[in-house]
Amino acid sequence: MAPKNSKQIRNKKYRETGKPLKPTNVADEVYQVLCSLQTSDFIQQLVFTKKKRPIILLYSDNQI
Repeated sequence: MAPKNSKQIRNKKYRETGKPLKPTNVADEVYQVLCSLQTSDFIQQLVFTKKKRPIILLYSDNQI
């Protein structure tokens, strides 16, 4: 049975390759940054405010 929509196709490609897919929209990109917050030394802070764009502070300890 063939996949019926784009999400099914992306999921199938992910399962076949075993590699994460590139973000496809802004929400995916924000989610990817949010997930990286705990593991990355470069991402320092994320600020979410209603009706405003997210603020992402990026710097390393060497830059301070």
